[in-house]
Amino acid sequence: MAFSFACPSALEITVFVEDTDAYEVLYHNNYAKYALRGIWAALGGGSGAHAVASALLEESSSLVNTTILVQRFLVGAILGARLAVNVTLTEVDDEFITAYVNITGTGESAKTIYTDILLRIACEDDMGPCPLPGTIVENANKCTGDLPAFMNAMMGLRFPHAQGPNLSCVAGPRARQKCYNLPFYVQPDECDDAGTNFLSNRSVVNFFERGRNLIDADTGKSLLGRLKDEGQLIVVARFDNIKFGQRPHRVGPGAKVEVRTAISLLNKKTQLMHHQSLWLISRDGTGEAGRDDVLLASGFVLCACVNRGEMKPMPIVSWWEDMTSAFCGMST
Repeated sequence: MAFSFACPSALEITVFVEDTDAYEVLYHNNYAKYALRGIWAALGGGSGAHAVASALLEESSSLVNTTILVQRFLVGAILGARLAVNVTLTEVDDEFITAYVNITGTGESAKTIYTDILLRIACEDDMGPCPLPGTIVENANKCTGDLPAFMNAMMGLRFPHAQGPNLSCVAGPRARQKCYNLPFYVQPDECDDAGTNFLSNRSVVNFFERGRNLIDADTGKSLLGRLKDEGQLIVVARFDNIKFGQRPHRVGPGAKVEVRTAISLLNKKTQLMHHQSLWLISRDGTGEAGRDDVLLASGFVLCACVNRGEMKPMPIVSWWEDMTSAFCGMST
């Protein structure tokens, strides 16, 4: 990886096979991973990520991505592509940093934009939020800039249809009846700190992905697989306000969690807007009756229904709409 410190800072990354899906396209969850690499490089100044790690080690703290404020997905990067992770820090505070990351191609593909993401990171220790190390703040102030106007506009478009009781996904049995609920058990590789500490943010987004993979109760097969067989794909188009929180709750291996998903059909049923939340049910994997659910993460995921052959928008098939009507909100 090459790194040059400027404002905005740029980090070059090659897409390797372990980051792609079966179509050799970069998995959408990995753009945020690349964005964090770019941010660490920027915060480390000329020494890159090593300087950040050293500063955090001295303070016994860590940097945590607390929120994906907004992210749009434009073009899917393919295996072997060279990407430029361009970072501009739009807000620097003693306890958090807001970063705008624009991921593009390089060389002849430099004008290709793959994703734009605005996220917030904070510093935490074992007691909770804490001030950022001084060297990190100093380097951050060297790489500040303004948020592009179109990103400001996107921030103002906070899913106007995300209203109504079917999209609340709040705690309690009544809310659960309005959502599609899937339980999972946390595995060691889904936690940070060698599987002994907290559920990682990347795992949270993966749980959301699983929560959108609806299962046919009669056959046990994935509805997304059935859609694919009928020539339709569901493509992630945008994240909005994915809140990971500041990790007040330890969620280690064996814990039972639940993904709750409510859906609205938008734009003549060519888009699916998911309001998703992740809840801790039990730290030791037991307990149902009288449980005290704890909210771990929440946010919105907008997906597009496209024709598999032409990759053009198309309405979701009628049987899918019928099967999901119990936890589907309004349609427009």
